[in-house]
Amino acid sequence: MEGQQIVERERRWAVPAALAAGLPLVLYVISVFVEQSANIDSGGTTVEELRSLQGGSGTVLLAAVIRAIGFLAIPIPMLYLFRAAQARNPRVHPAMVGFVFIGPILLAAQGIVAWAAQDRISSDFAAMGAEPSRLYSKFQSQLKSSPESIEKVTLYTQPHALDVERSDGSFYSASYPPKAGGRIQADLQGAGVDSEVDSEGAPGDPRTDTPARRWRTRWSTTRASDRWPRACSSPRCSGSS
Repeated sequence: MEGQQIVERERRWAVPAALAAGLPLVLYVISVFVEQSANIDSGGTTVEELRSLQGGSGTVLLAAVIRAIGFLAIPIPMLYLFRAAQARNPRVHPAMVGFVFIGPILLAAQGIVAWAAQDRISSDFAAMGAEPSRLYSKFQSQLKSSPESIEKVTLYTQPHALDVERSDGSFYSASYPPKAGGRIQADLQGAGVDSEVDSEGAPGDPRTDTPARRWRTRWSTTRASDRWPRACSSPRCSGSS
């Protein structure tokens, strides 16, 4: 290509390339306003944020798509500069043009994939429903008849309640008499069931080791995979009797 043709080509594409260079910033600002209109409760607990995301999932997706379009516009000015450099330097290999597209495409895809993961987590959390509750007598019966079906029990001194994690991964909560805490701990230790005492939390509190906390971990890592296995101090876990 002759020098004059190169100059004419660059002059013809200069304005479109300049507009495309500013488009990502404009679209990003628009996506921020769109995402804010979803009223996602990011200042509260993780549980509240998951619930609000479930209601505004479509708006969050729209914001992600707008950002993705902005990322996909980045290759236009980059291609303009690449062609200009290629015309002036024979060492610029044509195959290197692929790097102009790889980064922006991956960034655009990452936004959509992140939304899909967050939407799956919030949907699963909403479908999980509230933690079921049982009578204290039912817990006592389970502890006496089949302690191996209980994985862990968390006792809350206020408001005198406990969380029971079954061996199958399900949970339930129960209220116990105020003076029964010591007896429960002794019974759990005698049955070889892992337990802990929490003086600040409550059943279903995302700060404690409950289903809400498990979902909080998944949310913070934006992964819909199985959680990491936690350590178990129960004699049953170590195989001792």
